[in-house]
Amino acid sequence: MSDALHLGSDLAGFLVSLFALWLAKRPPSATLTYGYYRAEVVGALISVLIIWLITGILIYEGVQRIINRNYELKPLWMLITAIVGVIFNLVMGTVLHCGIERCKIPHGHSHGSDTEVIIENDVLSSNNNNHDNNNSENENQEPIIVENSKKKNINVNAALIHVIGDFVQSCGVLIASIIILLRPEYKIADPICTFIFSIIVLFTTITVLKDIIVVFMEGSPNRNRIILMERDLRSNSSVLSVHDLHIWALTTTRLVASVHLVVGSEQDYVSVEKFATKLLKEKYGMSKTTVQIDVFNSECDVCRTL
Repeated sequence: MSDALHLGSDLAGFLVSLFALWLAKRPPSATLTYGYYRAEVVGALISVLIIWLITGILIYEGVQRIINRNYELKPLWMLITAIVGVIFNLVMGTVLHCGIERCKIPHGHSHGSDTEVIIENDVLSSNNNNHDNNNSENENQEPIIVENSKKKNINVNAALIHVIGDFVQSCGVLIASIIILLRPEYKIADPICTFIFSIIVLFTTITVLKDIIVVFMEGSPNRNRIILMERDLRSNSSVLSVHDLHIWALTTTRLVASVHLVVGSEQDYVSVEKFATKLLKEKYGMSKTTVQIDVFNSECDVCRTL
């Protein structure tokens, strides 16, 4: 019973993941200006809810069977279903693992199409197109590692964790069916197996659920990132102050950053913009960045704190 339900939940989760991946590729619209990226997160949430629903049903049924002492089982069918479950989960796990490898961020190299630069009290607002201008400069510098390059697509990852949990559960049902075939008096092994492996499956969802909450709360997956980012921005001698630095996640693999930088002279506009954009995109892997440059002004509330 438990293995059959988990096979059904696996199939449902797999279909949800495929649909969410397709939806996430749709272009932005006037309403959804960032696009449909968060369909991945919604898909992951639905997968987790499916797991919880199926697990709740299984635990309830298991408790009822123990209370009513209803242990009518067909161990041979249990064995066949468990074997099918193991094979099915192995195939799905392989497919999803390959999907995750393709969904990793390949690099954080800036192509400039997702950067907005704002110069306060001036007329300089543009998409960053400094890629070509920085090529020769980049060649002479040490490689910069994107910190979130190993982050995985949360939707596919949720489905993979689901499959891994069910694979373990299928192995448990396989063991229980063999025990019951050999010792028919131990039929209580089926509901006990259901309890044990249902708890295991629930624990596998904790990490994904944390990531989902962080994304929906407009948080950053790495709390130390903003501290290091501010330190690196301040390392430029032309930057007098860093304020209103924000990082939030569209998905676990797509981060957005915005920052205000105070410079001492209008002559520092371009150099500081290039520095900040390159830092945010190439070192910290930001998918989209907005850099606002403020010129030092003693009458400015922020600048007066310098």
